[in-house]
Amino acid sequence: MFQRTANYSVPARNVPLTPEFKQHVKRNAAEIRAITHETYNGMGFKVEERKAIETSPEERETIYEAAWERGGLQFRATFQDMLISKEANDTAADFIKRKIRSIVKDPRTAAILSNIDHPYAAKRPPIDTDYFETYNRPNVSLVDLKATPIERITEAGIRTTETEYPLDIIVFATGFDAMTGPLLRGWIFVGGTVRR
Repeated sequence: MFQRTANYSVPARNVPLTPEFKQHVKRNAAEIRAITHETYNGMGFKVEERKAIETSPEERETIYEAAWERGGLQFRATFQDMLISKEANDTAADFIKRKIRSIVKDPRTAAILSNIDHPYAAKRPPIDTDYFETYNRPNVSLVDLKATPIERITEAGIRTTETEYPLDIIVFATGFDAMTGPLLRGWIFVGGTVRR
């Protein structure tokens, strides 16, 4: 894995939908839809009223731990002030960085992955399935491109300022246009005619 910029990630905790959950959604569809129209992020959950900076460190840790275990984008809705106060955001950022360092067994790799230079959710806040755990596998290693930048792509793989890494396949995951991209590049149907 060649990392240019470290980022936060929270577990997705995706699971098969239970019959009970499906029934809950059907029974509460109108309320869930209303919530998506009321919230600033269009998600089916509200941002909590409590403030991180007004919550004791012990209680805040318990709340963050529960949000981590629940997973998903709701983590960013844990405290009302998380996305508007740097002081509050620092509490979330610190929690996630500590989680990274506790999950990733190699201290050097954990340090690179948790060396994040921006507030939590200032960039797209990804959710994952075992992303940080993957770095504990013997066949996965991390290259810090801030320390050893890529010089070029070669016939054999990738050459950094330090060494050449032989590769069979290179997957470029340099970001994507998540919001306007699909809207501006999508096809629409107008009066039975397909238009771009």
